[in-house]
Amino acid sequence: MRAKMIAASWDGERTSGIAARLGCHIQTVRKRLARFNAEGIDGLGDLPGAGRKRRISEHERGRIIALARSVAPGRPRRRRGDQTVRRKDRRVAATEGAGRPAAACRAGRPGRLPAPQGGRRPADPDLAA
Repeated sequence: MRAKMIAASWDGERTSGIAARLGCHIQTVRKRLARFNAEGIDGLGDLPGAGRKRRISEHERGRIIALARSVAPGRPRRRRGDQTVRRKDRRVAATEGAGRPAAACRAGRPGRLPAPQGGRRPADPDLAA
């Protein structure tokens, strides 16, 4: 696109016409033409320092990704049956250590005991009056 700007300028086209045809701002065309006039062919390229500089090299990045994917040192590797045993242990610990009766957790209503077999709770004699 920069070379097209220069060629159009050499053909005598005005900056407003070049900008309209190429779909950019007039000031952009002016900057490109001024830079080309000052630097020649080198003025068509990108300026150095465009964009953020990398903080780590590609080699260091690859090493970090490889380390993240590997098993941490000192951590035992999982075997196939270990995961299901751990899940069961967590469920048992959650029901026993939560301060609620295990029956309440099995009933699916945390904090409440299941309803008696008759379907209704017995009336409290203190509240019946």
